[in-house]
Amino acid sequence: MITRTLADVRTELRRTAGQAGLRADDDRIVEYLNTIIERLLSMVDSPVGSLHRLKFCQYGGVVALPSRYERVVKSSLDREQTPVFDQWYEFMDFGPGHQDKTPNVSVLIDRGESPVIRPAPATGWKVRVYGYADERVNGVRPTVRILGYDENNRWVRSESGGVWSDGEVLDLDGDTATNWRESTNKFSRITQVIKPVTNREVELYYVDDYGTLLLAGRYDYWEKNPSFRIYFAPGIDSTSSTLVHVLAKVRFVPVSKDTDKLIISSMPALRLAMRALAAEDSDKPTDALVVWQLASKVLIDEARQYFGTAPKPAIDGMKAGVGFGDIPDVR
Repeated sequence: MITRTLADVRTELRRTAGQAGLRADDDRIVEYLNTIIERLLSMVDSPVGSLHRLKFCQYGGVVALPSRYERVVKSSLDREQTPVFDQWYEFMDFGPGHQDKTPNVSVLIDRGESPVIRPAPATGWKVRVYGYADERVNGVRPTVRILGYDENNRWVRSESGGVWSDGEVLDLDGDTATNWRESTNKFSRITQVIKPVTNREVELYYVDDYGTLLLAGRYDYWEKNPSFRIYFAPGIDSTSSTLVHVLAKVRFVPVSKDTDKLIISSMPALRLAMRALAAEDSDKPTDALVVWQLASKVLIDEARQYFGTAPKPAIDGMKAGVGFGDIPDVR
């Protein structure tokens, strides 16, 4: 597989883009490219380059993927292969029911998306927002909005200049020696974090009345509504670290700079997908469907070359009509 950046494909896609009425230097070609990559990632389970191997140590029963990753495909805990179940697992007829701390049970259960990597303490702690660069625009600091519930399980609302709004707004202070701002509310649950595109990463911490800090989230500069995929691991306790290995599928992130690397860099697939999107815009859905399927097949055929001699992933013909998957659907 050839790794390509946005700059690499601008010229390569000139001919195909021209059929859609675009020039190679047209800014809309980036919008088209982001649309087709996001679409192809949803049509084909694991295109070449979309799976990364991660290793980390974990405490407690929660495994939070970094925000650049969409889901766990395969996993092992303490070097033991671990089944990965979706959000329906605990609600299946005649299934296991709700899972709590269960020592020696090695599974991962998808618990959906969260703006923080760990839940807030039930008693409610304040939060601090840390900045690491001067983010001021025309001398004005941008803000981060924290939404959620307080220690009494009431929705947090705040007032500024006589106007009430949801959550609490904190200035992003990365230009002074004291590079954090602390909330006045205590949060028992955080449901959303809204931040602007920043120059550097932003960190969010829980803080108690004694100054104890717990990391709640580390957000990349490009994120506006950060979110992490959370898994519950009932066999992981809080007294010792557990080694976690996963194969994780990368999350779609729009490209914008010429140096940004493409998740899908297969030129045959990108050319076909560009034509498919142009057909959709020309109100030719039947023609578009045929070309989308051809683009997907190119990615599937490319992936087969990397299967090796190990047991092959099962071919999944039920997902968008095409694709291959590693995880049986238990629904």
